[in-house]
Amino acid sequence: MKQALLLVFSTFGMFTVFAQTVKFPPTPNEDTVNGRNDNCYLSAIDHPLAIERTQFIESIRGIIDSVCNKEKLPAKTILAMAIAESGYGFTRTAYYANNLFGIKVFTRDTITSYVLKGQPSEGVNNKAVKRFGENRIIFNESIRVDNRYRIFTDRPACIQYLVYKILLGRRYIAAVEKYRENIRNNILSEREASLQYAFDIAEKGYNHLGGKYYRKGIEKIFNTLNL
Repeated sequence: MKQALLLVFSTFGMFTVFAQTVKFPPTPNEDTVNGRNDNCYLSAIDHPLAIERTQFIESIRGIIDSVCNKEKLPAKTILAMAIAESGYGFTRTAYYANNLFGIKVFTRDTITSYVLKGQPSEGVNNKAVKRFGENRIIFNESIRVDNRYRIFTDRPACIQYLVYKILLGRRYIAAVEKYRENIRNNILSEREASLQYAFDIAEKGYNHLGGKYYRKGIEKIFNTLNL
């Protein structure tokens, strides 16, 4: 599911982009000694490079600006969310499935979804095949439904799904309306309203660690990129 410019050969968490080899920190099913379950969330080793960060932003900024201008959403927040949640496109789900936001689909189907093998258990019925220690568990992946992620044809498709299927949905629409009001009535600056929006969606469940944590992470990206 990679973009046309990428020639990818994958095996055990490694893949080659032309002459460049990219490797992820291993999960237990890839390396029973050094593998850790929570490594599945990490970005590829030694990536992203500075140029890769720039290329990632350039690849999504146009579609984000277009959709957010149309729907009156905070473009800089959506951009920062994509960066934070995809590691500038170098997490496993982002790289293999163009899924920049960790959008799940709860199914056992391994054909139409990307399986994040080795992910720590988030379900009650997950069966451990082997245990090598804490954070070193191999699961029966065939029966899981908690580590399936939507596959997108490209990054714009993922962004549009996030906006129209999630952020404009019932759970988060109040946060959208609050942001619009803050901007329309000059209650908050555009930057502060954008950060408040990140806080509000996290408080509604977008991030399980809560609004303060999520806002702080988004604000860090704002500061780094001078957004």
